[in-house]
Amino acid sequence: MKKAVFYMVLLKRITLFLFLIICSHVVFSQETEQIFELKETHQTSYFFNTIVVDNKLFFGTSNGVQYYDNKTKTLKLINSNIVGAIDHYNGEFINIPTPIDNLYSHLLPTNYTKSKSNSLVYRSDIYIICRGVLFVFNLKSYNFRPLPSVRAISKHYIGSYGGIYSLVNNEKLEFPTYTNSFIREFDGVTFINWDGLSIIDKNGQRNFYASSGDGIEIKGSVIGMANDIEKIGNNSFLLFTSEGIYLFNDKTLNIKQVLSASKYGTLNFIRSEKDINGASRVFLHNDKTIFQYLPKTNEISNIASINEQIVDVFSDSASEYYIITGKDVRKIHLTEKKENYILFDNIILPNNIGIFKNFVFVSSDLGLHLFDLKTKAGKELIIKEEFNKNAFYIDNNKLNLGSINGLYELDNSTLTYLFDEQANVQIEENIIIRKENLLVYGLLIILLGAVGFLLFRQEIKKINKKREKYKGINQAQINEYIVSNISSVSINSICNHFELPVNKLYNLLGKKKPGDLIREERLKIVRQMKIENKSIKEIAQATGFSTSYLKKLLSS
Repeated sequence: MKKAVFYMVLLKRITLFLFLIICSHVVFSQETEQIFELKETHQTSYFFNTIVVDNKLFFGTSNGVQYYDNKTKTLKLINSNIVGAIDHYNGEFINIPTPIDNLYSHLLPTNYTKSKSNSLVYRSDIYIICRGVLFVFNLKSYNFRPLPSVRAISKHYIGSYGGIYSLVNNEKLEFPTYTNSFIREFDGVTFINWDGLSIIDKNGQRNFYASSGDGIEIKGSVIGMANDIEKIGNNSFLLFTSEGIYLFNDKTLNIKQVLSASKYGTLNFIRSEKDINGASRVFLHNDKTIFQYLPKTNEISNIASINEQIVDVFSDSASEYYIITGKDVRKIHLTEKKENYILFDNIILPNNIGIFKNFVFVSSDLGLHLFDLKTKAGKELIIKEEFNKNAFYIDNNKLNLGSINGLYELDNSTLTYLFDEQANVQIEENIIIRKENLLVYGLLIILLGAVGFLLFRQEIKKINKKREKYKGINQAQINEYIVSNISSVSINSICNHFELPVNKLYNLLGKKKPGDLIREERLKIVRQMKIENKSIKEIAQATGFSTSYLKKLLSS
């Protein structure tokens, strides 16, 4: 009888183990990067294993069966007669051989990683037992969605070089086909800045652009490339373009230049202060100066001048400014000079700066940098990734960042953990359930007496068909397609041409990401055409890069 019970328990645990392997593939197939934080360790007894019975945690130990009391947050001994590893069968605890899975050995301290261990995932915690010690880790995560080079993010839209996507109905807009600057939403009206300007409201969508490719055209006037827009009153907006700032009425389409780029340089929006009548003050910057602009009187005044070139500015008060310069990242206080300090020295290829909770974040072409305002400590490259300029948005207690590979969603607890650990996290290739492995799982389960052989046989036929379909596709063919279609190629077009799902494309390319390959080939053409003294417009047509991006690239 005991032998029968033992084999039944063993069968159950092996089946459960196989099930967990399959489930782990499912978990990793989601676009979620997992990180773990050590919560606590227990060494009051020699621990053997952990099980869950009736939503309660029980531990097999050298002192007997113990359970975790959620109210007192302590371990309590309930049966001193059962010593060693345990399971639960027919309402009773029984002894079993100590299980070994080594699934989470990589999380353990260095001197434990090579020792045998077993684990149990329960709710948001992982319980790992190794050499008699119980380690409890908390699972944290941030979301990552692979998308073609995310360039702009708002509450209801994601803009990319591959198109504009609505988060309301999960559909792609027919036009525009890309964006390279902010998407702004104000009280039922959405503005998409994409060199031209698109406006979406309850009456539909209107598009304003010059057929020559020189930017926005409204009522016959070409006013430059769209960059940003801010609401200052009822149907009244400040429209930021490469030619300056324009007062714009989205109802009448009346437009008037109020500040000229020829006089002030390219002006960028920082923030505005509003009263019941609309915006009373608007704060701006060019590459050397921070300004205050009064829309009602059309007055502009200099707030602060910086010796270094200004890349980006963040401010949430009239006196404090966080500034990325060509030399460093600094804070300046207009009245309290003792509050001035340097956050980072020499950040390479920085893009944007902002504040999320107690962190100043700086995005760059190399990764994400964080500065803790409480401890006044900064850490660089906590995520290694090429983030895009102006591709950030804060909503629902999440920081959203756009990169050349997709969209990152980070909450405060995740940022705190990454900061504390200074984890060099980078999204690797998308890991999917490999269906060819299901054959192995199926055979093992059949050997253990599981049913469903015919279903697995059908599944294998499907797998073989897919194998044949993808068998002839390799990285060289993908590279050849990219080079042949460089001016219009995108991740979507590669997938459509080869009839590949996105995750299969990532797998075929290994550590090389399709977005990186496209960018590399385009940069080769840019360098060659620059040597040949070709115009920015010609380079843009040949490479698929926007003219505004090329101006930035070629000037750096």
